[in-house]
Amino acid sequence: SNRLIRSQGKLREAAAHCERAISIGEKKLGPQHPDLATWLYNFSGLLIAMGRLRDALPLRQRAAIIFLRTFGPEHPLARHKAYSVKELKDAIREAESRPSSSTQPAVDADETGGHPEGKE
Repeated sequence: SNRLIRSQGKLREAAAHCERAISIGEKKLGPQHPDLATWLYNFSGLLIAMGRLRDALPLRQRAAIIFLRTFGPEHPLARHKAYSVKELKDAIREAESRPSSSTQPAVDADETGGHPEGKE
């Protein structure tokens, strides 16, 4: 539909802005800064919304690692980000096990942004 095409254009535009912000953030804040981890995590959510689960995974993994190193494994943010990586991997496996005509299956962002105790 026309509306879908327009919204996908906006998502692509947003993705380009995210990539630029992350590039600047890495230079200004350093590659291990927790703000950068938040941007990586949010960008991965945008990619998930675009149906680009495999592209989102390394960003989400990197964000989780930064949070774990910064706050430690028992911190709620670090635990949530680590859990969200597991959820995304599960969503990728599930989507790839279904017959599909696309290589990047669309999955609702809520399905992979999970929280150990359920949706927030």
